[in-house]
Amino acid sequence: MGSVFSKKSEEPPKAQTGKAKRASLPSPAAPAATAKVPADDAHATGFSAAFEERIRRFYAHYSPDKVDTVPVILRHWTGTEEELIQTLVRRYGPELNDAAKTPAPPLTENATDDAKVWESRFARQLLAYRPERLSRLRRVLERAKGKEEATLMSFIKQMGPEPQGPLPDPLHDTTRISTNEASRKTVQEEVDPQPAVVTKAEQPAEVMETPSTIKDMTAEKVDSVEEKNVVPVHSLKRRMSSFLGVRVPEKLPALEEYLRRYAEEGEKLFDSLRENYGADPTEEETKEYFVRRLEGLYTCYKPESVASAASEVAAHYGTEEEYLETRSKELNADPKMMFTMTIGPTEETRAQLFEYGDKGTQEPAQCDKNNDEEPKTNVHRVEAEALPDVENCLPEKQSNDFQDVPLCDEPILSTTDPLVADDEPPTENTPKLLQKTKSDTEEDFKQMTETLSHTVEEQQRQLTALQAEIDRLGSFMEDFQIFSPKKFSFSPAPVKKQQLDCTSMPSPSSSPQISYKLRRTTEASVANTKSSSFDCHACRHGSVEDLLPPPPPPRCRPPRNASSATRQLAVKVPSLFVLRTPSPSREVRTLAEMRLEYERERENICSAEKRLLACGVVL
Repeated sequence: MGSVFSKKSEEPPKAQTGKAKRASLPSPAAPAATAKVPADDAHATGFSAAFEERIRRFYAHYSPDKVDTVPVILRHWTGTEEELIQTLVRRYGPELNDAAKTPAPPLTENATDDAKVWESRFARQLLAYRPERLSRLRRVLERAKGKEEATLMSFIKQMGPEPQGPLPDPLHDTTRISTNEASRKTVQEEVDPQPAVVTKAEQPAEVMETPSTIKDMTAEKVDSVEEKNVVPVHSLKRRMSSFLGVRVPEKLPALEEYLRRYAEEGEKLFDSLRENYGADPTEEETKEYFVRRLEGLYTCYKPESVASAASEVAAHYGTEEEYLETRSKELNADPKMMFTMTIGPTEETRAQLFEYGDKGTQEPAQCDKNNDEEPKTNVHRVEAEALPDVENCLPEKQSNDFQDVPLCDEPILSTTDPLVADDEPPTENTPKLLQKTKSDTEEDFKQMTETLSHTVEEQQRQLTALQAEIDRLGSFMEDFQIFSPKKFSFSPAPVKKQQLDCTSMPSPSSSPQISYKLRRTTEASVANTKSSSFDCHACRHGSVEDLLPPPPPPRCRPPRNASSATRQLAVKVPSLFVLRTPSPSREVRTLAEMRLEYERERENICSAEKRLLACGVVL
């Protein structure tokens, strides 16, 4: 977080310009107040010029970008000079030998008591926000040894403000003015300005430019405000993954590129991300993000473990990213699966929240032949959704911190796409890696179109191969005349029924009367001729031997010895079992004959199918 001042500490203060805010004139009743007073007697900050110079030298050694804010810090400091020196020594380090005539005061009177106080403050912070981490208090104190203030400030930044409550021993740094109180004082001074004895040489002109300048300084540069050089508690990969996953999910495919380019300048990258996309995600948002990723992993590869995802993430706090990579390797998950463009946790997209990678590597599901229009509809929907997002995602103008120090040399994605040719070119202050253009969406659209076209071509190829296989099997079956009813039919051998004398049965047709027995004999001879012709035809091909079994002998029953009187009775009084209806167009058979013929035909078909399967013919 850069300073809002650009004036060097060595340069003399400039004279106040006409654009600067003019101080209110004193009343005529107090003319003595306008007289110039020596700086040592009435300094604008309330401290001596020697002490102010001492603080300037201290900041010039440890934090040069804050040298210009020394007057503001001294103006809002309510403690003593020694307390301010102790606070600076505790935060940055020992004071230089030539910084003052007298050595800096000791850091603490009792190191043991100071360690107990830090332990109490850390315990109070963890109990208020993360009780499950209280068991790691000793480890946190060991890692924060020598930089307790910076570590606690990072906890306050991530979790929330420090809870109010008594401490075992009062701290020297608890008497500092709070941010809200400093802001209120600043606003009150702006509303009711009091005549102050301040010379132009003692107060910088930039401090009086705008009211927001003083408000920003009191909110960011006073002693109890967040520091730029706060030591991060978690790894850069974990912080970057959680930030992009919560704030900018569409940037997750470039995570590895971010880590590679900004391995040494991670804080600059985070400053730029915060200005473009907002503050860092809270611990609750980060935890929910990692839980969704692990649930998505388990949903695809291990559904029975979805319920335990939250507890596993809590058990591996601080190393969630490494744990997810380990679980992905154990489950043989594809590390390049796409992290879909999802802003919030939804049930439809939960299974895709655990991976990130190139979107072109994910192969969509194949659709049926009847759903050929569905991929086109999805493509149009993606285009319709992507265009408004790209138009509204151009970053705002960056602060002066990045005018001289660009974060990267060249953009990752091309910006010469025709869709963004008419847009306003990005400013030089914006890091090129963070410039959100339409090229990434256009690239995703092209990749999705190519994938869908490849899928359609593959389906057409499969359908063509399947049709060719069907034609081949059909031609193979036609060679054996199995599916040709005109040339061949499975006709079972006729069964000789009981010899009944039906010669006296009248026929309504004009053709000569033929007895029923003679007709059945003719049918039997025709059936035997067809069966023998099929056997000869199959043997003539010579490709499949013994394709069909020979027809079994007919099942014949001994004829009944019926008297002429019985036969005459059967003709005159038809039986209830055999109902003969004279018909010139079809033959009349009994139900028993038709049932027996059906059974024989089904047996022959089953036998033929078994033979064909044994020869490798698939029906």
